[in-house]
Amino acid sequence: MGIDYGFFEALTGPMQAAGQIQQNRDAIALQKLQQKQQIKNLQLQELNRNQAQQKMLDASTNAALGDLYTKNKFARQKDIDDFRNWHNDLSGWGDIQEVLRRHGSIDNARLNGNLDYLLEEYKAKLKDNPVSRRTNKNKASLELFHSFSLDKDKNGKLITSGSRNRYQQFIDGETDNFIFNGARGDYLDEATKARSISDNINVDDVIADNYNAIIIDMINDQNPADPQAYMQGLNDQDIRNWVTKELNYTEDGGIGYFGDKAIYGEKAIDTEFSTELVRSLDAVNKTGVYKGSDYFKFRDDGVSFKENFDITTAQDWDRLGGYDKGSEMKNYKGMRAMFAKGRQMVGSGRIFANNPDLESAITDSWAGHYGNEDKTSRYNPRNRQVNDIQMLGLYDSRGHKIQDQDIGSYWITGAGSWQESETDDLRLTSYHIALEGKNADGDSFLLTDVSNEKDMNKMREQYKDTVFDYVIVAELIDDDAVSHDDAYYKKVNLGDASVQALLNKAVPSEDLNNIKTQMATYEQQAQHKAHAIKRKAANASKLQKQLQLPDAASVSQVINAYDQTMTIGLGMANVPARKIQQAMPMIISDLYVDSQQQRNYPVVMSTDGQGNPTEVANNPSEYMAYSAQKLKHALINNDPKFAGMLEAIKTGDYDTYSQSILNPNTYKTGRNISKSISKYQN
Repeated sequence: MGIDYGFFEALTGPMQAAGQIQQNRDAIALQKLQQKQQIKNLQLQELNRNQAQQKMLDASTNAALGDLYTKNKFARQKDIDDFRNWHNDLSGWGDIQEVLRRHGSIDNARLNGNLDYLLEEYKAKLKDNPVSRRTNKNKASLELFHSFSLDKDKNGKLITSGSRNRYQQFIDGETDNFIFNGARGDYLDEATKARSISDNINVDDVIADNYNAIIIDMINDQNPADPQAYMQGLNDQDIRNWVTKELNYTEDGGIGYFGDKAIYGEKAIDTEFSTELVRSLDAVNKTGVYKGSDYFKFRDDGVSFKENFDITTAQDWDRLGGYDKGSEMKNYKGMRAMFAKGRQMVGSGRIFANNPDLESAITDSWAGHYGNEDKTSRYNPRNRQVNDIQMLGLYDSRGHKIQDQDIGSYWITGAGSWQESETDDLRLTSYHIALEGKNADGDSFLLTDVSNEKDMNKMREQYKDTVFDYVIVAELIDDDAVSHDDAYYKKVNLGDASVQALLNKAVPSEDLNNIKTQMATYEQQAQHKAHAIKRKAANASKLQKQLQLPDAASVSQVINAYDQTMTIGLGMANVPARKIQQAMPMIISDLYVDSQQQRNYPVVMSTDGQGNPTEVANNPSEYMAYSAQKLKHALINNDPKFAGMLEAIKTGDYDTYSQSILNPNTYKTGRNISKSISKYQN
C-alpha cells in the first residue's frame, strides 16, 4: 500500500502541475477570446453609431426635401435639381464624409476632426438654405395665386394678364421667383352698382369708378422696382390701354362690350317706364336712319333696317322685356294673291319677346275694356285676341293709315269690298319698332319695303327727304281661313298721358303729374340733342365738301378710321391721350393735303427685301391710307425720322412743327380742314 501510495503521490504531483498549467492556458485562451469579443462588440457599437448617425443625417436631409417638395405641392423639377446641386457642393455634406474617412470612426472624428461642429452646421444649413428660402417665399405667392385661379366662376377672372404670364414663366423655369400680390378689383361690379340699367357701361365709366384701385392694381401687376416712379409716369392712355386689355374691351356701333357681352348698370330705372320707352325709341337713331335717303342707301348696300337694328340697338331693347332677332314682321313677298303685291313693313324684330306680362300690360293700355263693373280688358292673353278693335287709325299692311273714307259700315249697303269695318277682332302676334313719316298731303304712314322695283323707285323719289320717327307698333292679324291673313298695325301712342299712366301702373309707376313732369324734362333733353345732331350734320356737310367725299356717311367712316389708326400708334408711342386729341385733327388734315399733291399714279409705297412692290397706291385715297399706316408703324417703332414730329405732339406743339415742314398754301389749307374736323368731332 505504501508503494502504491508513494507511487500515486509521485504520479499525481506532476499531474497536478500539468493540470494547473492547462488551467492557466485555458484562462489565457479565454481572456483572449473575451478580448476579441470586446473588440467585436466595440466594432458593432461603432457600426451602430455610424448607422444611427447616417439615419439622423438622412432624416434631416429628407425633412428638408419634404418641406421643399413633399409638403409643397408647387414643386418644380428645377427646384429639385437646384437643391441637389446645392447639397452636393455647398451644404457641408462632403466635409462630413471626408472627416469620417480620414479618422476612421465617429469617436476619432469627434475627438480629432471637429465632427460635432460640422454636423450642427450641416443641420443648420438644411433648415435654412437658399433654395429653401426661395421656394418657401414662392410657396406663399403660389398658394395665394391658386386660391384665386381655382375659383374660375368668380375670382379666377380677376387675375391679371401680367400675373398669369409671370406664373407661366415660373412654371417653365424661366424665372426662379414668383411674386403675386393678389388679384385686381372687380371693376365691373363697382361700375354696375353706380349706374342705371339704362346705361351701357364703357371703359371710361369703369376707370372713373375705380381709378385709385386701378392704379394700385397696375403697380401690383407690373411689380416695378420703384412703384412711386412707375405711378408718376402713368398717363391716361396707359391706364385706358391696361384696363382695355384686362377687361377685353371693345366697341361696336356705339355699344361697349366686355368680352362679348354688353354690360349695363344695376340701379333701378330712375324714370317712369313710359319715359324709358321713349328714351329707348330715341336711341334707335344709332341705326343711322333718319330720312328716307338713309334707308334707301342701306337697302342698296344690302343691309335691311332690321339687320341694322340688330347690330346697333337690339341691346337696348333686350333689357326692356327681351328682343328676338329671329323674328320679323308679316312678310307678303312671294305671295300670290289678287291684291297682295310683294311687300313687308320696315321694322325691327320682336320686342318685349321674353316678358308676356309686360306685353299684356302694354296691350291693355290701348285695347280698352268692356265697361262692365270689373272693367274686363278687350284683350284675351290666352288666345292673344283683341276684340272690337276700332279700325280707324290703324295702319294696314301697305303702311296706309285707315281713315274715315276707308271705313264701310255693316249696316250700309253698297260699301266697297275693299273697305274696312268699323271694328274687328284681331290676333296679336308681336310688338316691333317701325318707321312713321308723313307724305306730301300731311298724312301719316308706315314705311313699307316692296319687291317691285318700279314701285321702289317711286318711293325713292317720294320719300327721299321724308323724316321718320321711330314708333312702337303692335302687329295684329285678321285670320282668314279662305285666302291670306291681313296684317294691321296699332301704334302705341306714348304721347298719350292715359296710355303712359296705364303702362306705369302695370310696370309699376307714379302718378300722372309725375309722368308729365318727366316727359317735359325728356322733351328738353330731346331739344338739346336735336340741336346737337343738326349742328353735327352741318359740320359733316362742310367737311364732306372739303374732303371731296361722296356723301355725309363717308365723313364719319373716314374720320373715325384715321382717328383710330393714329390714336393707336400714338398711344403705343406713349403720347398722353389729351395730346393725341389735340393733335389728331391736324394730323388727319396734313395727311389729306399731302395725298392731294400732284403725283403720277401708281405710286410704290413699300417694297420687300428684294425690292419688289408690296404696297402700291393707285389714287390719292389709297396714298393717304398707306401714308397713315406707315406713320403709325414709324411712331410705334420710334423711327428717328419722325422723332421731331413725335416730340412736337407730346409737347402740344404740333402746329408749329406742321408749319415748319409745309409750304404756306398747303399749311393754310390743312388748318382750315383741321378746324372743320375738330368741330365735327366735338
